Amino acid sequence: MFLLPGAEAILRGFLLSREWLRAKGMEQEPKLAYFTDSFGCTPTLPSLLRAVGLDLTAITLFDETQPGIPS
Repeated sequence: MFLLPGAEAILRGFLLSREWLRAKGMEQEPKLAYFTDSFGCTPTLPSLLRAVGLDLTAITLFDETQPGIPS
């Protein structure tokens, strides 16, 4: 069985993050969504990101066999 975050959880996380950034003095709205892995994301993620105004996405997947990458 796989557990994927639903649309509501993703949107709540985005809103909480936006509030945190504003509380820390960041007035500019982020345009980039960053994910540490692409697996386990809901298929509706691109639509959700577009709906909240995020135009760009960065995904990083580290290969533990590469030198300098902690395992």
